[in-house]
Amino acid sequence: MIKLYFLTILYIILTTYANCDKYRIITQVNYNDNVRVVIYGSLRTRLKIALANESGPLVKATFNFVTVTSTNDGLPHSLEHLLFLGSKKRKIRKY
Repeated sequence: MIKLYFLTILYIILTTYANCDKYRIITQVNYNDNVRVVIYGSLRTRLKIALANESGPLVKATFNFVTVTSTNDGLPHSLEHLLFLGSKKRKIRKY
């Protein structure tokens, strides 16, 4: 059920933006000869999304953010969101 929900959300995001010509397929590869991985790229933001259709019961999502390490631009802001999530002032939302 979680896998279906996750893939549905990604499908909605990709098809919404794909219809506006904002995403394109960068490459398609086969992992271990049985898992097809499709990598999409945003034409506006350079965001890359890799989707793999796996028939197993587990789903994994990974989010990676690239930041300039010499000045840490972006990293403090990302950490701020992670640290204050669930504080007294910022409650955790239940989805």
